[in-house]
Parts: sequence; structure tokens; C-alpha cells
Amino acid sequence: MTTDTLAWICPRCGTRTPADRPGARCPQDAVVLVPPDIQEKYPGDPFLGRVLAGKYALFSVLGKGGFGAVYKAVQEPVDRVVAVKLIRRDIAHRAGVRDRFYREARVVARISHPGAVTLFDYGEDGGTLYMVFEYVEGVPLSVAIERAGGPMAPERAGLVARHLLDALAEAHAQGAVHRDLKPENIMLVAGRDGSERVKVLDFGIAKVMSDAGDDDTLTGADVVLGTPIYMAPEQAAGTLVDGRTDLYAVGVILHEMLAGAPPFRGSTSFDTLMAHREAPIPPLPGALGVPPALAEVVRQALQKDIEARFEDARSMARAIDLSLGYTPVAPMPVEASFDGAPIPSGVGHTSRELYGQADNSATSAVRHGAVASPPSATAAAAAEGTRSRTTLWLWVGAGLVAAAAAAWMVVGGQPEAPVPPPALPPVAVRVGGAPKPPPVAPREGALDRARRLTGAGDTAGAVAAIM
Repeated sequence: MTTDTLAWICPRCGTRTPADRPGARCPQDAVVLVPPDIQEKYPGDPFLGRVLAGKYALFSVLGKGGFGAVYKAVQEPVDRVVAVKLIRRDIAHRAGVRDRFYREARVVARISHPGAVTLFDYGEDGGTLYMVFEYVEGVPLSVAIERAGGPMAPERAGLVARHLLDALAEAHAQGAVHRDLKPENIMLVAGRDGSERVKVLDFGIAKVMSDAGDDDTLTGADVVLGTPIYMAPEQAAGTLVDGRTDLYAVGVILHEMLAGAPPFRGSTSFDTLMAHREAPIPPLPGALGVPPALAEVVRQALQKDIEARFEDARSMARAIDLSLGYTPVAPMPVEASFDGAPIPSGVGHTSRELYGQADNSATSAVRHGAVASPPSATAAAAAEGTRSRTTLWLWVGAGLVAAAAAAWMVVGGQPEAPVPPPALPPVAVRVGGAPKPPPVAPREGALDRARRLTGAGDTAGAVAAIM
């Protein structure tokens, strides 16, 4: 959206004032000016024109949903355009919601990956909970699928899924399951080299995998986390959920890109959920030209049994690489930290591949204002001389130590048996990536709730449970 210097309007007094930049103020009452089409579409919006938390000037609406709304804003005084997600006040005031909000925000803030939208800030302003994300300009995958008018090329579909899985691997390592992956939440953007890349949006409603508690305030009969077309069987049934639930959604999305339609779609939401749980996996038609190995990736991702799917996002990503004829980069070994938790020493990509940086030392030199340059001939000769002298003294020292040890053996007899160091507790290290966080506790699923309400004669409640 471009700034029309003749059309911006004050949502309070209606005065039209030229706006040379987003975030400009009305000269009458200092309210943030809003484009007239946004004001016409959202008349009486309580947040348009406000400055949230004293620094986020809300001037447009990006979307509204069951949890609240997302606004386009300018972060002052850095003059950065951001996306601000607000939680509906009636939801925010429910018992336990505030604690969950901060818990999930802390998890999302730990996600750092080029393929995941960055959380800049979060907090509370006058009882309104908010998250501030980077503003991403691109094309939603849903729009790209619609524009394709049918199946996408297998290589393009596979690469989109591959980039998506890279971002999910980072999120899962931080203990977050997205739970609502769908083409609308996936943005296609241009990479630094001009290639098509992925940005995953809306991790703000992610269910924290390490949370095994009973806090289901946001998952009652009026709110179901997930979209039926992309919802895994265990998610609909309310059984154990972990990162492999997201892999199922990736399988649905990949099938939709390859075939031009999702694998399961009923006439109602209930029928769609039932198909996910009971209907056989539809094969991809041979006429589409999908490589058999890629079709097998889709089939394994769509397994009803969560244990039969890929172990983690990286395993599925490597399978896609192989199906497209790429050679996957082998993951580096896993080192154990002092508290026993495995720390991956590599994730299959160098920092140069992901961020365009040569290495950490070069990055550090630039960060501190130094410019790295090759050593001069004099400096190299001096370094070589230092190494030679150091080696000589090491040999002399080793000889003296050996002579002293031999003399002690002759005079003092045999030494005592060495005392072994205390044994360290065993460390469980799972090769191939970070350990799986504990799954989310089971709860009554949408289908089971619908059946219960139908049996009780509450047909309206049964429909609401799955919408």
C-alpha cells in the first residue's frame, strides 16, 4: 500500500489531511491518520489511530480472526513498519490466558530463523495483550496456489515444503508446535539471491510442547486450535500432539501444491475431520509427473499413526532433498551440555549458506569495526619463528620431565595406583537433531466433543465445536 498524500483521514474527527508517511498525525487532535479505504472497511475500530504502548502507531488492519486482530503500525521513533497482533479483551481476561500469553511469547521470541517471522516485542497496554512481529511483504502461499490454477511444478512445491520444514525444525527445537499451519500462514518472499523463500507466520498461537498442564482456556468449545483441512487426526481427537502434528500439515500442504487440491475435503468441517481420521490416503495421480520418491514423502507425512510419520522436520527435509535429486548436507555430530541436554553442533547448513556470512571470526571483526586482512610476510615469518621456538622448548621440557620421572622410580620405588576420576552420569544423546520435547497432554477433541453434544441433543453446540 502506498501513501496517498491527499486521501488519509482521521478516524476520530474525519478530517482529511495530507500524509507524507505512515504514522502521520491529524493536526486537529493528534490521532494517527488512516487510509480512507481502511476506515470505510473498519468503521469504529477501537484501535485504529491509536498509539499502542506509547510507540506503535496503528494505521491499518491486516486481518481479524477468532483471537483478535493484526494491525499494521509504525514503531516510533525508529520509524519501522511492523505487524502488531492484539488479543481480544474478552479472551485476554479469562483465567490463565495472560500467563499462557507470556509463556508462549517467550517461546516465540526464542525462534530465530530466516524462515520464521521475528517477534520484536510483546507486552500489555491497558489490559490489551500484544505481540509485535516483523512486517513481511510477499505473496501468501494460498494466493500462489490459486494463481497456479492447478498443480504446481514438483520442484517448486518440494522446495517450498523444504524451506517450511527448515523453519519448523527451529521452532520445534525451541519447544513450540505451530498447530495451525495452512497456506494462509505461509508467505512466499524473495531471498537475497532472488530465489523464492518462505516465511512462516502466526507462531503466536503455538501450543508450547513443554506445557503438559490442564490450561485449556483457549481450547474450549468456542475455540478450536487448527483448521480442519490441515488438522492431523490426533489433533482433532485431542490425543498426544507434538512436532509430527505439524509434519502432517506440511504433508497436506505439499499434496495440495502437487495435486491442486488438498487430500481430504468433506462437505462439512465434521466430514473433513472424519476423513483425516478414517479415510485412506489418496494417491497422487501418475499423470501429474510427481517423482515417486516425492509422492512417498507425502504418503509418509500423511500417516494416521503419528509414530509412522517422519521422526522430525529435518528427516522429512532430507527425504525431500533426495526425492528432488539434491544431496543433503549431513548433520554435524551432537555434543552434550553439562546438564545432559544434547546441543546440536550443526544443523546441516553453514552460516554462509543461511546468512551470507563467511564465518564467525569475520563477522566478529566487522562487528567491532575492524577489517580483516591477510597477514604480511613479516608477520607470517615472526609467527613461524614463534612456533619453532615453542616447539623446541616443549621438547626440552618433555625430556626434563621424563628424566625426573625415571630418577624418582629408581629412588622411590613404584608409584601408587592412579585414582580414576569420578564417573559422570550417562548422557542420553539422540543422533539426528534436538531431543523431542514432551508432548502436549491429551484433551477432548473436536470430534469427540461433537459426538457428546449430539448425543445430548445439543445439535447447535455440536456444530460450533468443530467450526
